[in-house]
Amino acid sequence: MATKFENLSPQEVLTSKAIRWTRPTGRRIIIFCARHQLSQNTLDPYLLGRLMVSLGWSIEMPAYKHLAKRVARYITAHVTADKLSPAFSETKHGSSYTVTWRSYTEHWNENSEFDPDSIDPPPGDDGSVREPVTREYLTLEKCVDQLAQMRMNASSNAYSCSFSKHDTGISSTAYSSNSWHIQYLCTAYSFRNRQERYADERLQG
Repeated sequence: MATKFENLSPQEVLTSKAIRWTRPTGRRIIIFCARHQLSQNTLDPYLLGRLMVSLGWSIEMPAYKHLAKRVARYITAHVTADKLSPAFSETKHGSSYTVTWRSYTEHWNENSEFDPDSIDPPPGDDGSVREPVTREYLTLEKCVDQLAQMRMNASSNAYSCSFSKHDTGISSTAYSSNSWHIQYLCTAYSFRNRQERYADERLQG
């Protein structure tokens, strides 16, 4: 379990002290967003919680909500159509947004040569896109509040599910000490009525 969150201690997360995002962490956040087709205007509380777990940041710590706000704020500031064009585009439809990521972004992972400062398609790219994803627009605050509600549900109810280490993205060495994380993910899965099963969350591609 992490004892530092970039430059901040758990106690400092509760204060107004600025977080200084390192390049590796920013890269991992962008890779996660590309994999799950998240963006500035398509925040998702379930995936925000999974992103925190994948970064090794406990969602049971007292300051988790403050940390979640900072992570969501990073997404709203850096995973934008302006900053990451031509990697993805967004279209507004009433209270929802449709985000469309280019096909080449599926190959961004921890082992790839992906550079956040060089997001142009590779030579010979055919311009193809992935299946668009539409989500209701959530403000940063509402997204974090919904994540908090999921956490409360996990704390007050016992859920059973068939998630494996592969589904949760928690490494085998950490799996046995992360029972709360497992319960959280099961609860979130039930809460959102998800049917799909996800790939390893350690961003190894």
